[in-house]
Amino acid sequence: MAYHSNLVRSCYPSANEVLSQLADKLDPTKAQVTDEALQELEERVFWREVQEAFAKGEPDDLRAERELWDCTANDGLAGDRW
Repeated sequence: MAYHSNLVRSCYPSANEVLSQLADKLDPTKAQVTDEALQELEERVFWREVQEAFAKGEPDDLRAERELWDCTANDGLAGDRW
C-alpha cells in the first residue's frame, strides 16, 4: 500500500508547489491564493448544500406552518390590485 501511496504522490505536485506556481502566475502571495481558493470552495459547498436541501423538499412540520400562514396572505384583499 505504501508503494501505491508514494506513486500517487510522485504523479502530482504538492500543495505547496501548486500554491507557488499559482502565486507566480497570478502575483498574489501564497496566503492570498489560499484564502481565495478556500472562499471559492466554501461557496461551492454552500450552494451544493442549498441544492441538496431543496432536492429533499420541504419538511412536513414546515409545510404545515407555511400553509397556516399562507391563508393570511390575502387579508381579504383578493380583489385589490397592487
